[in-house]
Amino acid sequence: MNIGAAFAASRAQERIYKACMYAQGWSDSSRPKDLPAVPPSSRSQSNAIVPQTEDVAKIYATPEAAWLADVDEFLTVYPAYRVQPLYGRLNDLVKRIALEDSLREATGPQILLAAHDALVQRGQGSAEPEEGTAERYVTLLYRDAASNNVAAQNALGTGFLKGWNPLPQAPKRAIFWFQRSALAGNPMGQTGYGVMLFEGKGVESNREQGYHWVSRAASAGDKSAKELLGRLQEQMTRDR
Repeated sequence: MNIGAAFAASRAQERIYKACMYAQGWSDSSRPKDLPAVPPSSRSQSNAIVPQTEDVAKIYATPEAAWLADVDEFLTVYPAYRVQPLYGRLNDLVKRIALEDSLREATGPQILLAAHDALVQRGQGSAEPEEGTAERYVTLLYRDAASNNVAAQNALGTGFLKGWNPLPQAPKRAIFWFQRSALAGNPMGQTGYGVMLFEGKGVESNREQGYHWVSRAASAGDKSAKELLGRLQEQMTRDR
């Protein structure tokens, strides 16, 4: 990417991010006068920060940080929106969608996909990647994960962990999706989530929580979790 394209991508990301932040009432000083402020909804809170218990790690410190990560991810999956005129259209539509009562419980990825799909229906959005390409596979995973498919959430977490094309290696985003899958009861997601917690990838290390989640996966019958438990326990004992 040349300097001009990189600058355009950065500006695109900033504008979409700020527009949605204003729409959801997270900023007062810079909010456009013609856009009504709304208090942070239960959607924005649940999307950003999973309710904390003693065995659930906090990944994003604020709703703003979570939303920025959602936008970064979307622009990675659909890079055409990084430049004009597409990012301007997405920017405008996301602001409107974020205020719709019917989507108050929607997550960030769901809002972004809703805007994208609406633009495609109008003939104003980004085309889907070609069938059979790595980009197409990732868009399908992303859509399924955003729709709360636990297997897709686990797979997308693996994609961010390993850096599957076109995804970057992004441990924090990997553990975000592993956590979603784990909390929904998927043993593979629980294993991935537990290992990342144990090793401190994407979040601060917490060996007890990590071991707990891998143990839950093993109890549910996940073979890789059963194999891992002994090694994790041995490492905890050796390092004490």
